[in-house]
Amino acid sequence: MPHFHYDTVYLKTYEQYLEPALSHIHEALRIMSVNEDYTFMIEQTILLEEYWERFPEQRALLRQLAKDGRLEIACGMYCMPDTNIPSGESFIRQVTKGKRWAREHLGIDVKVAWLSDSFGHHPQLPQLLQHCGYDSYVFGRGMDPSAVTPFMWNGIDGTSIFTHRLHGGYGLIMFSAAVQNALELNLNSTKGGDAIRERIRLLESVATEREHLLLPNGGDMAKPQQEAVAAVADYNARRGEGPECVFSSIHRYVHSVQEAAADGLPEVSQDINPVTPGVNSSRMAIKLWNRALEGKLQAAERWRAAMSLQGGLKAADGDARRSFWLDAAWEQVLFNQFHDIISGTIVDEGYVDTLRRYREADSHLAKTISSLKAEMAAVTQTEAAGTNSGLRDLELLVFNPSGFEREEVVSFPVELSRTDSTGVRVYREDGTEVPAELRVIAADQHGSRRVEIRIADRFGALASGSYKAVWETQGQDQTSDSAKSYRLQQNQDGSFAFENEHCRVHVAGSGCIVSYELIASGEQWIPLGKAWNDLWFLSDAGDLWLYSDSILNGAFYGPMEDVFEEMMTDGKPYVRHWLGSSLKSAGTISVKDEDAEKIVLESKGTMQFWKMRVAYEKLIYLYKHSGKIGFETKLTGAGKNYRLVAAFPTDLEQGQLYHEIPFGTVHRQSGEFPAQNWAALEEGQRGVLLSNAGIPGNGRLGGLLYLALTRSVSMAYKTESELAYEEGVSHTYRYEVCPYEGMTHVGLQPWRQGERLNLPLQTAVYPAGTPLVQLDGIKVDNDSIHVAGVYQEADKWIVRVYEASGSGAKGTIRLPYAPEPMLYSEEDVLGEVRTEPRSTNGTIAVELGGFQIKTYAIRRA
Repeated sequence: MPHFHYDTVYLKTYEQYLEPALSHIHEALRIMSVNEDYTFMIEQTILLEEYWERFPEQRALLRQLAKDGRLEIACGMYCMPDTNIPSGESFIRQVTKGKRWAREHLGIDVKVAWLSDSFGHHPQLPQLLQHCGYDSYVFGRGMDPSAVTPFMWNGIDGTSIFTHRLHGGYGLIMFSAAVQNALELNLNSTKGGDAIRERIRLLESVATEREHLLLPNGGDMAKPQQEAVAAVADYNARRGEGPECVFSSIHRYVHSVQEAAADGLPEVSQDINPVTPGVNSSRMAIKLWNRALEGKLQAAERWRAAMSLQGGLKAADGDARRSFWLDAAWEQVLFNQFHDIISGTIVDEGYVDTLRRYREADSHLAKTISSLKAEMAAVTQTEAAGTNSGLRDLELLVFNPSGFEREEVVSFPVELSRTDSTGVRVYREDGTEVPAELRVIAADQHGSRRVEIRIADRFGALASGSYKAVWETQGQDQTSDSAKSYRLQQNQDGSFAFENEHCRVHVAGSGCIVSYELIASGEQWIPLGKAWNDLWFLSDAGDLWLYSDSILNGAFYGPMEDVFEEMMTDGKPYVRHWLGSSLKSAGTISVKDEDAEKIVLESKGTMQFWKMRVAYEKLIYLYKHSGKIGFETKLTGAGKNYRLVAAFPTDLEQGQLYHEIPFGTVHRQSGEFPAQNWAALEEGQRGVLLSNAGIPGNGRLGGLLYLALTRSVSMAYKTESELAYEEGVSHTYRYEVCPYEGMTHVGLQPWRQGERLNLPLQTAVYPAGTPLVQLDGIKVDNDSIHVAGVYQEADKWIVRVYEASGSGAKGTIRLPYAPEPMLYSEEDVLGEVRTEPRSTNGTIAVELGGFQIKTYAIRRA
């Protein structure tokens, strides 16, 4: 199967790779034109889109070769993504963008998900792939090299999919030295037909079905090889008793094996992770940007869908602009989810381009959200301002993009030009007052002030709430309460003691939590002499793929051994792995802020080992009415070859580890793995939940939970990567810890905890008297049915849900009032209808198995 692996960005930039890649397609078409048996596979539609636009004279040939089955697309996504770090919704958008292009332009229905180079494969992929219209999966990295292939891979929901492991890699056989990857130069010790014979013997050693073997002919940016035609002819002329060798496609290979394996293939139920754990925390700016923009995309899409579903969008041209901005933002984010980019294993110039793309996407989303805020006003803001120009009061709006009700404190930034307003009262539409306060952020010499109005309330699912803010000349502290259920006390050593009805907490000057007690049981959660939110400063001699070990040797190997324990241990007198911790540093701590929801402490300090230095600024959020603690940690480093982790030691040595993966949860053992928004370690009905915002590296060693933060390493042996040392660069990390007892993690609904950190409530401020659109929202009446996506698509609205507890659930999706009758049907992500359209009176009955995903399309009747 001739092909080449296309790197959008890796050791070169996108522009530097594009020209040779386009030339490779030219060469493949030339070979196919003169050799009628020759076939070729192209992975990613981003490259085909570029070729299609630049060479329109080749379009007819491309269509004909696709029709004849000689030109194949496998993967068929926009880019070949990482499967672990991006959200499940992002994975679906990679598929829809890529597969729709292939279908519309070349008439190809891509059925094989070829992710030959991705760094790990989570066990929700079997269902997710089938939901995306694939019937088979092909991968290269992650399993034991002696493991048999192909097999049926069972996912966490019970879905099974045909899966092939590329034994020996995607560049298994080469007939030319025209390759990029130095590892491929000597891949074959023999040439021509003898090379084919040698590779057949290698594949037969692990093949579960020996009548059909797959020999990928190509490698990293490898030029299509005319020599393959002669090699196949040479082999067949001298094959004797050996199998015939033909040019074919990956799809034909899959179906040939399925037909031949009458007794079925072996079944595997496995999380194919971790592979290269260093990618979890290399170039962390990429990971943080990715999750932040995924949240903004979801918020903007859901807001737009909620408005259009209720008939609240007034200007068609305005919505066309929003659609353009959203598509443009998605395209930039999806591009940056290419597996080498989001993993950080790229050249410095490519890294700079990556951050530029994120800024462009952020700009598109800012325009989208600003436009939506304007649309929420029933009259234009200009009209409202003119009508009420003498009024100083304000209208406030909150949109909750989550599919569940949220109780939080939200802030509204306001510019004040007068100083006589020293307080504020805020009222709901029905006239009831909500807790509110006014905070001065900045003031100038002329009396103008930048302030925040903060309110505490409960906000409905996928709905808006509107409020009236009334200024007062004498402020009243509405957050004060003579019968406080919490207290904060500063000790003589500068540390703080905090207590509420749930917990007692002791915070050291370093910003570390040195004591945590749940009041209900009186049990201490932190082992003596240790601390939560302790920053561990460790040496790291690895590269951008691997921790500690250097250098990356080969591309196709089994799961990585855990080296975290070794990295914490100074086992030899001349080796120093442990460089320090924030608990041992001389930090200073003070109260920074307080509102109705929380008290915020701020700690600053430095960790240093010789010339290696890391400055930290920690914000610690002590919640007045909850047992959780939030953290915001800013790290700025100087020096090279180190890594930082946020440690949360417990006594749960025998606990079970659970990680969120796209659309589900997986039970894992010790080690560091890529996770989505949370991890839980629990023994029976007692555990610790650790949620994060864009921090994929989640590790466990015994009773220790940790988050992998900044790394300072490079891959200088391969390419220019000086920026990967993060010299003088600051990163800010957000995460929360929540101990629990008397329940399992499921009772805590961690999928909601993680979403709160990553999908912020949206706010807007309008002049007094501005009529605001009221959005009723989409509601789900079962807490285990989680809304994964809501968006508008052509003539329909998409609502995607999944069962988050793993136990199955029944419930109802309640739609907002719509001015016209509605129809709904169950579809796959490409719009293939799975159930006949039914009319709805505003409700959709849902029944899901454990971790099952369903997509509903809603249309006007």
